[in-house]
Amino acid sequence: MSKTVVPPDRPGAEPEVRIFRPTNRHYNSIRVDNGPTEQHECWGYQSCISHTILYHFLGICTFGVVYVLLSWFPVWLATVKFRRCSVADADTILLQDHHKHFHLCKIQRQVATEKSHNLCPELKDYSFLQSSVEDKRVFEKLKYPNGVNGLHVKENTCIFRCFDFRYSRYVWVQAEETFKLLTGMVPGVSCSELSAKHLGVSDEHRQQKLRLFGRNVIEIATPSVPKLLFEEVLNPFYCFQTFCIVLWSLDNYYIYATCVLLISLFGISLSLYETRKQRLRLRDMVRKSSTNSKVLLMKDNGDFAECLPETLVPGDIICIPVHGCLMPCDAVLIEGNAIVNEAVLTGESAPVTKISLNVGDTEKFSVEEHKRHILFHGTTVIQTRYYEGAHVRAVVLETGFYTVKGDLFKSILYPKPIDFKFHRDALRLIGCMAFISCCGMCYSIYIYNDHGEDIWKIILRALDLVTIVVPPALPAALTVGIVYSQRRLKQQKIFCIQPSRINACGKIKLVCFDKTGTLTEEGLDLMGVIPAENGHLAKIVEDVKQLPPSHPLVVGMATCHSLTLVNGKLTGDPLDLKLFESTDWEINEPHQTGQEGNAVFNSLIPTTVNPRRTAEEGANETSEEITDPMLGQIGIVKQFPFSSGLQRMSVITRELSQDCFSVFTKGSPERVFSLSRPDTIPNNFHRTLHLYAHQGYRVIALAKRTLEPKVSFLQMSRFKRDEVERDLTFVGLMVMRNSLKPSTHGVIADLNRADIRTVMVTGDNLLTAISVGRDCGMVKKEENIVIVDVMSPDDRMHSAAHILWRASNSSLSTSQLSLAGDSLAENSLSEGAPSRAASANEFLIEMSRPRFHFALTGRSFSSLVEFFPELISKILVRGTIFARFSPEQKTELVERYIDLQYIVGMVGDGANDCGVSFEWSRTY
Repeated sequence: MSKTVVPPDRPGAEPEVRIFRPTNRHYNSIRVDNGPTEQHECWGYQSCISHTILYHFLGICTFGVVYVLLSWFPVWLATVKFRRCSVADADTILLQDHHKHFHLCKIQRQVATEKSHNLCPELKDYSFLQSSVEDKRVFEKLKYPNGVNGLHVKENTCIFRCFDFRYSRYVWVQAEETFKLLTGMVPGVSCSELSAKHLGVSDEHRQQKLRLFGRNVIEIATPSVPKLLFEEVLNPFYCFQTFCIVLWSLDNYYIYATCVLLISLFGISLSLYETRKQRLRLRDMVRKSSTNSKVLLMKDNGDFAECLPETLVPGDIICIPVHGCLMPCDAVLIEGNAIVNEAVLTGESAPVTKISLNVGDTEKFSVEEHKRHILFHGTTVIQTRYYEGAHVRAVVLETGFYTVKGDLFKSILYPKPIDFKFHRDALRLIGCMAFISCCGMCYSIYIYNDHGEDIWKIILRALDLVTIVVPPALPAALTVGIVYSQRRLKQQKIFCIQPSRINACGKIKLVCFDKTGTLTEEGLDLMGVIPAENGHLAKIVEDVKQLPPSHPLVVGMATCHSLTLVNGKLTGDPLDLKLFESTDWEINEPHQTGQEGNAVFNSLIPTTVNPRRTAEEGANETSEEITDPMLGQIGIVKQFPFSSGLQRMSVITRELSQDCFSVFTKGSPERVFSLSRPDTIPNNFHRTLHLYAHQGYRVIALAKRTLEPKVSFLQMSRFKRDEVERDLTFVGLMVMRNSLKPSTHGVIADLNRADIRTVMVTGDNLLTAISVGRDCGMVKKEENIVIVDVMSPDDRMHSAAHILWRASNSSLSTSQLSLAGDSLAENSLSEGAPSRAASANEFLIEMSRPRFHFALTGRSFSSLVEFFPELISKILVRGTIFARFSPEQKTELVERYIDLQYIVGMVGDGANDCGVSFEWSRTY
């Protein structure tokens, strides 16, 4: 029985003490969540004198063989060395991770506070034990007669039980009788609760959190050379090699044994050198991306004080300097905006704008859903903006290894185990060879015994057969090959974090490519704009300056972006930069010293844009224009940053001389089309989009909405994204030219010659992706592309889910399709007539000659997974173009290919491809 101290809900009240009587005292295992999709299974063990004596007795009697064998099998070690008990009573945990590997972890008991009435409210869920007469009995039962970790426990002392596994801490929750992964963010907290946090953490509560979470540092331990040598030598293959060398020496095979010994020592030395070198390089990398600069911290009384970054804990409120800093933790903005370079995490060199949480947002806070509000550990804050003289504040979410940066380094230190089919086959082969050697050994023993040979010779010859069937020099040879491969990769500036995968790379059969920035150049060139006029898209205008400055298309291009001035230089997304430069407008960012006109925005200093005035225009200005400097200036007062999942971004603007706000939304034509009022969509929209996308151009749409004049600045600041991105007026299209990289053709051709499949996974338009796929050689000229359009059920039309098959080029005729099979459907693949749906038992596209490639969008892929799972494998084996895919869909696509026994390589360049890169176990 134990007690949990719950802090009082109001000042002056007595703390509530809850008594929990454990119901699970059986030896059952418990499941521990390790993130949203992973679970560990745990069993409890206790130290036992009799088991410990038995363990050391067996080890000494076998000259250490038992020590070595049990180190390979944690389950056996736990059985021999410890006594089984319930997890609630355990001092050691046998943990099985989600990869089915076992580990032993020691449970710690640490003091949280000696004042139970002052326990931090955020820590009450971890059910700290209060020292009392009953608890002393518990300590005695748990073999802790002297209290916690040998220390005498005072009355009213709160402690917690926990264990550490791979830089993550799991804390015992007495109420639920399970361990939980420690996180700094309170589960279920809403955005409004975070944004309403006005005071920091008290010194007493900070000390409690420091004991629980540890210091805010990412320290990667560098093992010593003896420890690395010990771990390497204990490898089963090297132990077998040692056995073989000893056996050959006893049988007078001195020369061969010496050669194998030298090769093994050489391989071990190289492996140790490279492993230690990589650990040191990783440690230096961590240190370079960390900061020791003091942080301005808000205390619980509202005062500000400087503190070291390592003392930060979740819940602290920190102030971000005006001129930026290196972030020491993960924190969410609650006041002000920040411009951040996240290249260290995402690979994107363009700065991104982070905005504060919306005060009125009641939805639950999620790191994935609210990334645009979070400043991540290790990223560089370039500058901040807020009310004149006010602090830009952020609430600390996670510290140390619990941050996103910490997760990244944990994934490097502990990559997922190799789980390729050919690797499993290799292990099966070794197992089969071992079985054959056992059979041969038994036969040899029988023959030698039948001939009357002495027992020593029988043993030598029987064991010698094992060393021949299972090659002992194999691991040394593989190690040498891997080390030299690493060096060659290093010469090409390629860093390998898991060398064991190098051999597996020769089995890659499919490579997924991102498009923009990977197959094509990073930069885009504006080919022209197509304004919407009188319900019709006009001819393309190559020079934007030919349009009047007040044209909505020009104003939208000048305002709908996340560009910013850094040291006087305009920086941001290359696409935004190219569109803004084509307008020949100016961007102005007032300094934090205050300027006239800021009161128009309720003292918030906005970014303003205005047409660049020539000398001739300046001379022709009227007296009214001279006396009104705000005329023609447009302030960007609120941003909704670009989201690859939403495929759009929006801004709220206001012309300084007007009294109403305007909304501009820029994004994919399909998404802007769905958000615009039908009466504003040009009648030739689809035809024009198809024309340019089919030629490989990147097409972007723009729409506008004017808000009611009665909307105040305060109301506008509380608007949610979905409240402003609706009922838009379609403004026009922007056509961008994106050419292939010079090396793309050669790389794709080399992969084709090596019989390695190539597919494209992009967030761009489907027709644009098809055009690029043909240009780079993924799809040959004589090959045809079939667009797979999966339609979801429509209750209004009373139609079931169905598939439309369309040809992307007019050269494909229906006569090239045969009606034999039971899986795929077709009716008419002509470009103008979409096909009807067919059941899974009607038609099959004959895909041998001519060859077909499938192309589909992210929406169709999701519908295919949901409504036609039986067709996924058949479509993926011919799928080549995957467009309008979100980062999550990219990851799912790669997983689907892996399930089809492909060994997959992924080539990307930015944040949208990071999710796939974390599939370490099966992706390169």
